[in-house]
Amino acid sequence: IKTRDEYRGQLVVGDEKSFYQKTVKHLVNFTLPDRPAEFDQLMVEETLSETRIDQSIALPLPTTHRAVSSTPHQTHTGSARPTNLPLHSRLPAQVKSSTFSPQLPNSPPTTDPHLLLIPAHLSLPSGGEAIFRLVNQSPHPVHWDLSWPSSKLSLSPGAGLLSPHGQAVVCVQAVPGQASWRGQVSVYSDNSVASMEVVVTAVAPTTCITVSTDQVELGVAVLGSTTTGSIMLTNPGMELVQWKAQVSPSFFSLPQCAGLLNPTQSLSLPLLFKPAAPGSHTASLSLTAAPVRGGQDMAQSGPPVMVTMRGTGVSVTETVSTLPNPPAGQTKPQTKKSSGTVSLESELVMFPDTKLGETTVSKVKIKNRSGSDQAVEILPIPTASPFKTVHSVLEVKNQCYCTVPVQFRPMARGEHTSIVIFRWEGNMVRATLRGTGL
Repeated sequence: IKTRDEYRGQLVVGDEKSFYQKTVKHLVNFTLPDRPAEFDQLMVEETLSETRIDQSIALPLPTTHRAVSSTPHQTHTGSARPTNLPLHSRLPAQVKSSTFSPQLPNSPPTTDPHLLLIPAHLSLPSGGEAIFRLVNQSPHPVHWDLSWPSSKLSLSPGAGLLSPHGQAVVCVQAVPGQASWRGQVSVYSDNSVASMEVVVTAVAPTTCITVSTDQVELGVAVLGSTTTGSIMLTNPGMELVQWKAQVSPSFFSLPQCAGLLNPTQSLSLPLLFKPAAPGSHTASLSLTAAPVRGGQDMAQSGPPVMVTMRGTGVSVTETVSTLPNPPAGQTKPQTKKSSGTVSLESELVMFPDTKLGETTVSKVKIKNRSGSDQAVEILPIPTASPFKTVHSVLEVKNQCYCTVPVQFRPMARGEHTSIVIFRWEGNMVRATLRGTGL
Protein backbone atom coordinates (compact mmCIF):
# COMPACT_ATOMS: atom_id res chain seq x y z
CA ILE A 1 0.00 0.00 0.00
CA LYS A 2 1.61 3.22 -1.13
CA THR A 3 -0.95 5.61 0.28
CA ARG A 4 -1.77 6.20 3.94
CA ASP A 5 -5.26 5.13 4.99
CA GLU A 6 -6.89 6.42 8.16
CA TYR A 7 -9.29 4.18 10.01
CA ARG A 8 -11.49 5.45 12.83
CA GLY A 9 -13.75 2.49 13.49
CA GLN A 10 -13.58 -0.20 16.14
CA LEU A 11 -11.13 -3.09 16.00
CA VAL A 12 -11.69 -6.73 16.85
CA VAL A 13 -9.28 -9.43 17.93
CA GLY A 14 -8.51 -10.74 14.43
CA ASP A 15 -7.83 -7.34 12.81
CA GLU A 16 -4.17 -7.20 13.93
CA LYS A 17 -3.33 -10.19 11.67
CA SER A 18 -3.47 -8.02 8.56
CA PHE A 19 -1.60 -5.02 10.05
CA TYR A 20 1.61 -6.03 8.30
CA GLN A 21 -0.06 -5.36 4.97
CA LYS A 22 -0.72 -1.74 5.95
CA THR A 23 2.72 -0.80 7.27
CA VAL A 24 5.80 0.66 5.67
CA LYS A 25 9.06 -1.02 6.63
CA HIS A 26 12.40 0.81 6.72
CA LEU A 27 15.74 -0.82 7.45
CA VAL A 28 18.18 1.47 9.31
CA ASN A 29 21.86 0.62 9.79
CA PHE A 30 24.03 2.54 12.31
CA THR A 31 27.78 2.92 11.75
CA LEU A 32 30.02 4.02 14.63
CA PRO A 33 32.43 6.87 13.89
CA ASP A 34 36.11 6.21 13.42
CA ARG A 35 37.00 7.82 16.77
CA PRO A 36 35.65 6.68 20.15
CA ALA A 37 32.65 8.44 21.59
CA GLU A 38 33.48 11.04 24.25
CA PHE A 39 31.66 12.45 27.24
CA ASP A 40 33.00 15.78 28.44
CA GLN A 41 36.42 14.95 26.94
CA LEU A 42 36.54 11.51 28.64
CA MET A 43 37.06 8.14 26.98
CA VAL A 44 34.11 5.75 26.98
CA GLU A 45 36.04 3.37 29.22
CA GLU A 46 36.85 6.13 31.71
CA THR A 47 34.62 7.24 34.56
CA LEU A 48 33.39 10.61 35.74
CA SER A 49 34.26 11.84 39.22
CA GLU A 50 30.70 11.30 40.48
CA THR A 51 30.87 7.57 39.70
CA ARG A 52 34.57 6.98 40.21
CA ILE A 53 36.03 3.95 41.93
CA ASP A 54 38.83 4.50 44.38
CA GLN A 55 42.15 3.90 42.68
CA SER A 56 43.25 1.68 45.56
CA ILE A 57 40.52 -0.89 44.79
CA ALA A 58 40.14 -0.44 41.04
CA LEU A 59 41.21 -3.70 39.36
CA PRO A 60 41.00 -4.69 35.67
CA LEU A 61 37.97 -6.84 34.99
CA PRO A 62 38.74 -10.12 33.16
CA THR A 63 36.68 -10.76 30.03
CA THR A 64 36.05 -13.81 27.85
CA HIS A 65 35.28 -11.99 24.59
CA ARG A 66 36.97 -13.45 21.56
CA ALA A 67 37.68 -11.87 18.21
CA VAL A 68 34.99 -12.80 15.73
CA SER A 69 34.67 -12.41 12.02
CA SER A 70 33.33 -9.10 10.83
CA THR A 71 31.27 -10.62 8.03
CA PRO A 72 28.09 -8.73 7.26
CA HIS A 73 25.09 -9.92 9.22
CA GLN A 74 22.01 -10.66 7.18
CA THR A 75 18.72 -9.17 8.23
CA HIS A 76 15.34 -10.73 7.81
CA THR A 77 12.83 -8.87 5.77
CA GLY A 78 10.15 -9.58 8.34
CA SER A 79 12.01 -7.70 11.08
CA ALA A 80 11.29 -4.04 11.77
CA ARG A 81 14.82 -3.36 13.03
CA PRO A 82 18.28 -4.81 12.41
CA THR A 83 19.57 -7.49 14.69
CA ASN A 84 22.21 -6.52 17.26
CA LEU A 85 25.75 -6.36 15.94
CA PRO A 86 28.51 -8.38 17.66
CA LEU A 87 30.66 -6.62 20.25
CA HIS A 88 33.70 -6.62 17.97
CA SER A 89 31.88 -4.85 15.16
CA ARG A 90 30.73 -2.09 17.58
CA LEU A 91 34.25 -1.18 18.77
CA PRO A 92 36.08 1.84 17.36
CA ALA A 93 38.26 1.34 14.31
CA GLN A 94 41.53 1.84 16.19
CA VAL A 95 40.50 -0.78 18.73
CA LYS A 96 39.66 -3.49 16.14
CA SER A 97 42.62 -5.53 15.01
CA SER A 98 43.52 -9.13 14.32
CA THR A 99 45.40 -9.18 17.64
CA PHE A 100 42.52 -7.83 19.71
CA SER A 101 43.33 -8.26 23.44
CA PRO A 102 40.90 -10.49 25.34
CA GLN A 103 40.97 -7.94 28.22
CA LEU A 104 39.43 -4.44 28.18
CA PRO A 105 41.85 -1.59 28.89
CA ASN A 106 41.86 -0.14 32.43
CA SER A 107 42.23 3.62 32.97
CA PRO A 108 42.98 4.53 36.59
CA PRO A 109 42.97 8.18 37.72
CA THR A 110 46.07 10.09 36.69
CA THR A 111 47.84 13.06 38.24
CA ASP A 112 46.01 16.28 37.48
CA PRO A 113 48.38 18.95 36.09
CA HIS A 114 45.66 21.61 36.23
CA LEU A 115 44.67 21.32 39.90
CA LEU A 116 47.12 22.91 42.35
CA LEU A 117 47.07 22.33 46.14
CA ILE A 118 48.61 25.03 48.34
CA PRO A 119 50.44 23.92 50.43
CA ALA A 120 51.41 20.46 49.19
CA HIS A 121 52.40 19.40 52.74
CA LEU A 122 50.36 20.20 55.84
CA SER A 123 51.40 19.77 59.50
CA LEU A 124 49.15 20.39 62.49
CA PRO A 125 48.90 19.23 66.12
CA SER A 126 46.27 16.86 67.41
CA GLY A 127 43.04 18.83 67.73
CA GLY A 128 44.46 21.70 65.69
CA GLU A 129 43.04 23.34 62.58
CA ALA A 130 44.54 24.51 59.29
CA ILE A 131 43.44 25.46 55.78
CA PHE A 132 44.64 24.75 52.27
CA ARG A 133 43.64 26.09 48.85
CA LEU A 134 42.57 24.38 45.64
CA VAL A 135 43.49 26.33 42.50
CA ASN A 136 42.08 25.52 39.06
CA GLN A 137 44.80 26.40 36.53
CA SER A 138 42.77 25.32 33.50
CA PRO A 139 40.37 27.46 31.43
CA HIS A 140 37.52 25.00 32.10
CA PRO A 141 35.32 24.34 35.15
CA VAL A 142 36.48 21.44 37.32
CA HIS A 143 34.40 19.24 39.64
CA TRP A 144 36.36 18.04 42.67
CA ASP A 145 35.81 15.56 45.51
CA LEU A 146 37.93 15.00 48.63
CA SER A 147 38.86 11.63 50.11
CA TRP A 148 40.30 11.46 53.65
CA PRO A 149 40.37 9.14 56.71
CA SER A 150 37.45 10.31 58.85
CA SER A 151 38.96 8.73 61.98
CA LYS A 152 41.96 11.08 61.73
CA LEU A 153 40.73 14.25 60.04
CA SER A 154 37.64 16.36 59.49
CA LEU A 155 37.41 18.42 56.27
CA SER A 156 34.91 21.00 55.11
CA PRO A 157 33.71 21.35 52.38
CA GLY A 158 34.18 17.88 50.90
CA ALA A 159 33.30 18.61 47.26
CA GLY A 160 32.59 21.48 44.92
CA LEU A 161 32.96 23.09 41.51
CA LEU A 162 35.89 25.31 40.56
CA SER A 163 35.33 27.94 37.91
CA PRO A 164 38.12 28.52 35.35
CA HIS A 165 41.20 29.80 37.23
CA GLY A 166 39.11 29.82 40.43
CA GLN A 167 40.09 28.94 44.00
CA ALA A 168 38.48 27.17 46.95
CA VAL A 169 39.50 27.13 50.63
CA VAL A 170 39.18 23.89 52.62
CA CYS A 171 39.36 23.72 56.44
CA VAL A 172 41.17 20.73 57.98
CA GLN A 173 40.85 19.73 61.64
CA ALA A 174 42.80 16.91 63.28
CA VAL A 175 40.73 14.72 65.60
CA PRO A 176 41.68 15.65 69.21
CA GLY A 177 43.47 13.15 71.42
CA GLN A 178 44.90 10.97 68.67
CA ALA A 179 48.45 9.69 68.38
CA SER A 180 50.93 10.95 65.80
CA TRP A 181 49.84 10.09 62.26
CA ARG A 182 51.03 10.59 58.69
CA GLY A 183 48.79 10.18 55.65
CA GLN A 184 47.33 12.01 52.72
CA VAL A 185 44.22 13.74 51.44
CA SER A 186 43.25 12.95 47.84
CA VAL A 187 41.42 15.34 45.52
CA TYR A 188 39.63 13.66 42.59
CA SER A 189 38.67 15.73 39.56
CA ASP A 190 37.40 14.25 36.27
CA ASN A 191 39.37 10.97 36.45
CA SER A 192 42.50 12.66 37.72
CA VAL A 193 43.80 12.83 41.28
CA ALA A 194 46.00 15.18 43.30
CA SER A 195 47.32 14.43 46.78
CA MET A 196 48.46 16.42 49.78
CA GLU A 197 50.57 14.92 52.56
CA VAL A 198 49.24 15.54 56.10
CA VAL A 199 51.23 15.06 59.31
CA VAL A 200 49.45 15.12 62.69
CA THR A 201 51.60 15.47 65.81
CA ALA A 202 50.31 14.17 69.14
CA VAL A 203 50.23 16.71 71.96
CA ALA A 204 49.91 16.15 75.68
CA PRO A 205 46.46 17.06 77.03
CA THR A 206 46.40 20.49 78.59
CA THR A 207 43.77 22.36 80.52
CA CYS A 208 42.05 25.28 78.86
CA ILE A 209 41.88 27.32 82.07
CA THR A 210 44.54 28.82 84.34
CA VAL A 211 44.45 30.22 87.90
CA SER A 212 46.35 33.08 89.49
CA THR A 213 47.65 30.88 92.33
CA ASP A 214 47.38 27.30 93.55
CA GLN A 215 47.68 28.29 97.25
CA VAL A 216 45.06 30.55 98.87
CA GLU A 217 45.32 31.73 102.47
CA LEU A 218 42.01 33.02 103.83
CA GLY A 219 43.42 34.10 107.18
CA VAL A 220 41.82 33.92 110.61
CA ALA A 221 38.08 33.85 111.21
CA VAL A 222 36.10 33.77 114.45
CA LEU A 223 33.93 30.69 114.81
CA GLY A 224 30.60 31.23 113.12
CA SER A 225 31.77 34.22 111.11
CA THR A 226 32.73 34.27 107.44
CA THR A 227 35.87 35.51 105.79
CA THR A 228 36.34 35.73 102.04
CA GLY A 229 39.07 35.40 99.48
CA SER A 230 39.27 34.96 95.73
CA ILE A 231 41.33 33.57 92.88
CA MET A 232 41.53 34.69 89.27
CA LEU A 233 40.39 32.28 86.52
CA THR A 234 41.66 32.95 82.99
CA ASN A 235 40.83 31.39 79.63
CA PRO A 236 44.12 31.63 77.69
CA GLY A 237 42.77 29.99 74.53
CA MET A 238 40.78 31.23 71.56
CA GLU A 239 37.62 29.20 72.23
CA LEU A 240 34.64 29.70 74.51
CA VAL A 241 35.00 27.34 77.51
CA GLN A 242 32.70 26.18 80.28
CA TRP A 243 34.33 25.81 83.69
CA LYS A 244 33.17 23.92 86.76
CA ALA A 245 34.46 24.11 90.34
CA GLN A 246 34.10 21.63 93.17
CA VAL A 247 35.24 21.92 96.80
CA SER A 248 35.94 18.96 99.04
CA PRO A 249 33.62 18.79 102.10
CA SER A 250 34.93 21.35 104.58
CA PHE A 251 34.26 24.77 106.06
CA PHE A 252 35.09 26.30 102.65
CA SER A 253 32.43 27.01 100.03
CA LEU A 254 31.83 28.74 96.70
CA PRO A 255 29.04 31.19 95.85
CA GLN A 256 29.50 30.30 92.14
CA CYS A 257 30.34 26.78 90.95
CA ALA A 258 30.22 27.04 87.13
CA GLY A 259 30.23 29.52 84.29
CA LEU A 260 31.50 30.47 80.84
CA LEU A 261 34.71 32.24 79.88
CA ASN A 262 35.20 33.97 76.56
CA PRO A 263 38.61 33.76 74.85
CA THR A 264 41.28 35.58 76.93
CA GLN A 265 38.66 36.54 79.55
CA SER A 266 39.44 36.49 83.29
CA LEU A 267 37.06 36.06 86.22
CA SER A 268 37.46 36.59 89.97
CA LEU A 269 36.08 33.52 91.76
CA PRO A 270 35.08 34.28 95.41
CA LEU A 271 35.98 31.82 98.16
CA LEU A 272 34.19 31.66 101.52
CA PHE A 273 35.54 30.33 104.82
CA LYS A 274 33.17 29.90 107.79
CA PRO A 275 34.75 27.71 110.46
CA ALA A 276 32.66 25.86 113.00
CA ALA A 277 35.62 24.44 114.93
CA PRO A 278 38.86 26.07 116.08
CA GLY A 279 42.18 25.19 114.51
CA SER A 280 43.78 25.18 111.08
CA HIS A 281 41.64 23.93 108.19
CA THR A 282 42.58 22.91 104.66
CA ALA A 283 40.50 21.99 101.61
CA SER A 284 41.04 21.33 97.91
CA LEU A 285 39.36 23.18 95.07
CA SER A 286 39.10 21.30 91.74
CA LEU A 287 38.59 23.28 88.53
CA THR A 288 37.77 21.67 85.18
CA ALA A 289 37.02 23.23 81.82
CA ALA A 290 35.81 22.10 78.40
CA PRO A 291 35.63 23.98 75.09
CA VAL A 292 32.12 24.80 73.88
CA ARG A 293 31.53 23.86 70.23
CA GLY A 294 28.10 24.02 68.66
CA GLY A 295 26.43 20.67 68.06
CA GLN A 296 29.14 18.66 69.80
CA ASP A 297 29.36 17.05 73.21
CA MET A 298 31.66 18.90 75.57
CA ALA A 299 34.59 16.77 76.72
CA GLN A 300 36.89 17.76 79.56
CA SER A 301 40.17 19.18 78.28
CA GLY A 302 43.10 17.80 80.25
CA PRO A 303 43.41 17.10 83.98
CA PRO A 304 41.70 19.33 86.56
CA VAL A 305 43.46 22.32 88.11
CA MET A 306 43.88 21.89 91.87
CA VAL A 307 43.95 24.78 94.34
CA THR A 308 44.67 24.41 98.08
CA MET A 309 42.73 26.64 100.47
CA ARG A 310 43.78 27.26 104.09
CA GLY A 311 42.18 29.08 106.95
CA THR A 312 42.20 29.20 110.75
CA GLY A 313 39.22 29.25 113.06
CA VAL A 314 39.51 30.85 116.52
CA SER A 315 37.09 31.45 119.36
CA VAL A 316 36.56 34.85 120.95
CA THR A 317 38.34 33.81 124.14
CA GLU A 318 41.36 32.62 122.17
CA THR A 319 41.45 35.94 120.35
CA VAL A 320 41.58 37.86 123.62
CA SER A 321 44.34 35.68 125.03
CA THR A 322 46.54 36.22 121.99
CA LEU A 323 46.51 40.02 122.24
CA PRO A 324 49.90 41.50 123.29
CA ASN A 325 50.27 42.52 126.93
CA PRO A 326 50.78 46.21 127.56
CA PRO A 327 54.32 47.32 128.56
CA ALA A 328 55.24 47.24 132.25
CA GLY A 329 54.39 50.38 134.13
CA GLN A 330 51.58 51.28 131.72
CA THR A 331 49.05 48.81 133.03
CA LYS A 332 45.98 50.62 134.22
CA PRO A 333 43.28 48.90 136.16
CA GLN A 334 40.07 49.45 134.29
CA THR A 335 36.83 47.68 133.97
CA LYS A 336 36.17 45.47 130.96
CA LYS A 337 34.46 47.44 128.29
CA SER A 338 31.47 45.95 126.59
CA SER A 339 31.47 45.13 122.90
CA GLY A 340 30.36 47.92 120.59
CA THR A 341 32.25 50.78 122.24
CA VAL A 342 34.11 51.06 118.94
CA SER A 343 31.72 50.90 116.00
CA LEU A 344 31.41 51.59 112.30
CA GLU A 345 29.25 54.28 110.82
CA SER A 346 28.12 51.77 108.14
CA GLU A 347 28.76 48.05 107.80
CA LEU A 348 28.32 48.21 104.00
CA VAL A 349 30.78 50.26 101.97
CA MET A 350 29.85 50.76 98.29
CA PHE A 351 32.33 51.67 95.58
CA PRO A 352 31.41 53.39 92.32
CA ASP A 353 31.41 51.35 89.15
CA THR A 354 35.05 51.14 88.06
CA LYS A 355 36.64 50.30 84.71
CA LEU A 356 39.06 47.40 84.62
CA GLY A 357 42.56 48.45 85.67
CA GLU A 358 41.44 51.73 87.19
CA THR A 359 41.31 52.53 90.94
CA THR A 360 38.59 54.11 93.05
CA VAL A 361 38.67 54.87 96.78
CA SER A 362 35.98 54.72 99.45
CA LYS A 363 36.35 55.31 103.18
CA VAL A 364 35.31 53.33 106.24
CA LYS A 365 34.43 55.56 109.22
CA ILE A 366 35.30 54.19 112.71
CA LYS A 367 33.73 55.79 115.82
CA ASN A 368 35.30 55.49 119.30
CA ARG A 369 32.85 55.85 122.20
CA SER A 370 34.82 53.68 124.65
CA GLY A 371 35.94 56.47 127.01
CA SER A 372 39.66 56.04 126.14
CA ASP A 373 41.94 56.04 123.15
CA GLN A 374 41.94 52.77 121.18
CA ALA A 375 44.55 51.12 118.91
CA VAL A 376 42.57 49.39 116.15
CA GLU A 377 44.21 46.69 114.05
CA ILE A 378 43.12 46.19 110.43
CA LEU A 379 43.36 42.51 109.48
CA PRO A 380 44.84 41.95 106.00
CA ILE A 381 42.45 41.45 103.10
CA PRO A 382 43.26 38.39 100.90
CA THR A 383 45.85 39.28 98.25
CA ALA A 384 43.66 38.02 95.38
CA SER A 385 40.89 40.47 96.30
CA PRO A 386 40.54 43.66 94.22
CA PHE A 387 40.19 45.63 97.50
CA LYS A 388 43.34 46.92 99.27
CA THR A 389 44.07 48.83 102.47
CA VAL A 390 47.16 50.95 103.06
CA HIS A 391 47.14 50.95 106.89
CA SER A 392 47.50 48.01 109.25
CA VAL A 393 47.07 49.76 112.65
CA LEU A 394 45.53 53.09 113.52
CA GLU A 395 44.78 54.99 116.73
CA VAL A 396 41.32 56.37 117.32
CA LYS A 397 41.04 59.06 119.97
CA ASN A 398 38.31 58.92 122.57
CA GLN A 399 35.01 60.45 121.47
CA CYS A 400 36.38 60.87 117.95
CA TYR A 401 36.14 59.11 114.63
CA CYS A 402 38.69 58.08 112.02
CA THR A 403 38.32 57.30 108.32
CA VAL A 404 40.20 54.43 106.70
CA PRO A 405 40.69 54.65 102.90
CA VAL A 406 40.12 51.41 100.94
CA GLN A 407 41.15 51.06 97.30
CA PHE A 408 39.16 49.12 94.67
CA ARG A 409 41.01 48.06 91.49
CA PRO A 410 39.02 45.40 89.54
CA MET A 411 40.75 43.11 87.05
CA ALA A 412 37.58 41.25 85.98
CA ARG A 413 34.09 42.37 85.04
CA GLY A 414 31.20 41.83 87.39
CA GLU A 415 30.39 42.43 91.03
CA HIS A 416 33.13 41.96 93.64
CA THR A 417 32.62 41.55 97.38
CA SER A 418 35.03 41.27 100.28
CA ILE A 419 35.17 41.86 104.03
CA VAL A 420 37.54 44.01 106.03
CA ILE A 421 37.89 43.25 109.78
CA PHE A 422 38.87 45.72 112.51
CA ARG A 423 40.08 44.31 115.86
CA TRP A 424 40.72 45.94 119.22
CA GLU A 425 41.05 44.44 122.71
CA GLY A 426 39.70 41.11 121.50
CA ASN A 427 36.63 42.64 119.90
CA MET A 428 35.97 42.74 116.16
CA VAL A 429 33.77 44.67 113.78
CA ARG A 430 33.36 43.94 110.07
CA ALA A 431 32.59 45.99 107.02
CA THR A 432 31.44 44.52 103.72
CA LEU A 433 33.10 46.02 100.65
CA ARG A 434 31.20 45.89 97.35
CA GLY A 435 32.02 47.19 93.90
CA THR A 436 31.45 46.42 90.22
CA GLY A 437 34.09 46.16 87.50
CA LEU A 438 33.20 47.40 83.99
